[in-house]
Amino acid sequence: MKNLLYISCHASLERNDLIIFNNLGFNVMSIGFYVDPKNPSFQYALPLNYTVDKELYDHFKLLNPNYEYGYKIPLKLDKDFLDRFDIVIVTWRYDYLKQNWDLLKDKLVLFQTVGQSEGNREREIAKIRSRGVKVIRMSESEKNFPGYGGTDEVIDLSIDTSIFKDWVGDDLSVLTINKMMWRKRECNTNLYLQVTNNFPRKLYGTGNDSFKCEGNLGPISSDDLIEAYARSRVCFSIGTKPGPVTMTFKEAMSAGCPVITWGPKLGSFSCTKTYTAYKYLENGMNGYYSDDIEELRSYIDLLFNDYDLAKEISIQARKTALKHFSIEVIQKKWENLFNDLGLITKSV
Repeated sequence: MKNLLYISCHASLERNDLIIFNNLGFNVMSIGFYVDPKNPSFQYALPLNYTVDKELYDHFKLLNPNYEYGYKIPLKLDKDFLDRFDIVIVTWRYDYLKQNWDLLKDKLVLFQTVGQSEGNREREIAKIRSRGVKVIRMSESEKNFPGYGGTDEVIDLSIDTSIFKDWVGDDLSVLTINKMMWRKRECNTNLYLQVTNNFPRKLYGTGNDSFKCEGNLGPISSDDLIEAYARSRVCFSIGTKPGPVTMTFKEAMSAGCPVITWGPKLGSFSCTKTYTAYKYLENGMNGYYSDDIEELRSYIDLLFNDYDLAKEISIQARKTALKHFSIEVIQKKWENLFNDLGLITKSV
């Protein structure tokens, strides 16, 4: 069994990735970007554990007694620790690679961009790729980032479709899951308020304490999130620029919660046309998108007043999620890559 070290940056992504890697037969250790799903906050706790090797965690904690996710505390590794692993996967935090490059330079290292980037980050990605690190993108649209640093493989981020399901749609409110709404430019905050104005709204997310609007309900637990998707008649997915598509968009689609989102103009910065969520939607079939505020409002009104239409869209939305985002679909792509790297033998 091969050992895989996962250096993580995103709680939901971590959970789904570790399921995939464990399914593929790796003995996985994550250093932990784990949010307690019952009590979401910005406090992250070790570990999310797919290995029974307690000695590895003891070694890691000895090296990093004050470890927490963030940019204030560097990540410390050593040769004895890294020698235990056949592959290292780093998500988002290229600074961790820079801090430990002398130790990692002879290892098989993959870097996941997770879809968020800009010019300075792309220049760093180009540097680490020139050193032999394989760069994994979540979307082909990332080539539109300024200073694009290249890619070796495109593997999207997965959703556990066994969790988000069973839509009912009896809650006539507009559900939005998005954190740190004070980021007005990245979140289209003012446009969100215009689209949802005078509709019952429910906004959940961490870091929204300073955002004053009716229906701002703060963080939501994992169990309550599942129920919210299942019961809400409409999910307005606003995304976070310049990301191609958010996990919450995929979760809502998986749950069968009818999704409304921006079109290509409002979903992207003008200089980085990276937004792709709308590409998964066909208006009136499995969801709705538009760059016109009044048109977006009309879609909310339509779904509120036509349950049969909402139900049909729900069915088609889930089919779309199963086709594109499920753990099973994304796992096949990882399996192909690991097979090419000689780490596993592809299953029949």
